[in-house]
Amino acid sequence: MMNKEMTSQEIMCKGMQVLRDALGVIEAEKFYFLVRSEEPFDYTEWRKEQPWYDMSFEEIRASAHIHCPQKSFGLDE
Repeated sequence: MMNKEMTSQEIMCKGMQVLRDALGVIEAEKFYFLVRSEEPFDYTEWRKEQPWYDMSFEEIRASAHIHCPQKSFGLDE
């Protein structure tokens, strides 16, 4: 079954909920304002600076399993 494409508003709401769940309300708001600040933010350049940039999906999943061993991340399949 295909999911319908989300609207920009739905993406913003869902994204903020994910941030709040992961970071808490205060840090999620800080993150939002950092991204929306007057200082330009180049997501593509930021992504290249991340340690997972050159990692394969399997490497990322294995790393996630090391950091969160209580979750399977599909490794048990």
